[in-house]
Amino acid sequence: IPDPALKMLEAGAGEPDRPGDARAVAARGFGLFQEALRDGDHAKLDRAISMLRQAAGASPAGDATRPSILSVLGSALKHRFDRDGDPSDAEEAVAFTGQAVRACPSGHPGLASMLSNFAIALLARGGSERGKPDDLDQAVARLREAVAATQPDDEDRPGLLVNLGSALQARADRTGAPADADEAITAMRAAIDAMPAADPNHAGTLTNLGTAMRTRFERTGRRGDLEEAISVLRKLAAGTEAGHPHRGRALSNLGLSLRLRFERDGTRTDLDDAVTATREAVAVTPPGHPDWPTWLAN
Repeated sequence: IPDPALKMLEAGAGEPDRPGDARAVAARGFGLFQEALRDGDHAKLDRAISMLRQAAGASPAGDATRPSILSVLGSALKHRFDRDGDPSDAEEAVAFTGQAVRACPSGHPGLASMLSNFAIALLARGGSERGKPDDLDQAVARLREAVAATQPDDEDRPGLLVNLGSALQARADRTGAPADADEAITAMRAAIDAMPAADPNHAGTLTNLGTAMRTRFERTGRRGDLEEAISVLRKLAAGTEAGHPHRGRALSNLGLSLRLRFERDGTRTDLDDAVTATREAVAVTPPGHPDWPTWLAN
């Protein structure tokens, strides 16, 4: 969750801890949420949601921290949906993050991140049994608004561009719209250019870019896209250590890209390298990983 949406909320951690005080309760709930994200503790996430619900209920309409409380509550519910797959959590995530955006006064410093949280919740609901036909379109629209609401040097802009690129790529995959594929790649390039190499999202964004380039090649046959996909994914695979969370995905996509080039050109070394990359993708990924069966099939 980008920081600007939480600055006023986090300030509550330093205030007197009065029973029922919405800001103080929310600050403790947010702290538990952060801990749950770090250590994967399911019980902490559930307690964080309970505390954030309590804070949202105690926060009066018009309170300066209410939009942030609602947005964090929605984000926590979205993470629990990712964990458990309960569609009611995705539904509530959309409801609370949407309320947060609507409650934001003009000029609120956290508007962009709240729009992003709303969009991510819409994407989650769109992939559930309660998804609405326009969830993906609404997510793209909200992410465009979020990017437009940030300055070029805003530290959160790269993350917003990553989210926009991912949403556009998802829509391109669904509809085949060339304009969405092009805009997705543009957004990913802009995100990479704006973030330092040490950014934890850098490797994942490079993987997404390489995958998007390969996918566009499959649609258009544009040779430069395939060459760039292979180049990006080779560098990423070479630059990530064993155990890196994006290494398996990068290797699997590199293998697919090399196989496509072999099918086009017939160069045997591409086929050999494709086999090596896909074998390593399987080897570095635990069997319980949700993508492991796909990478094994590749």
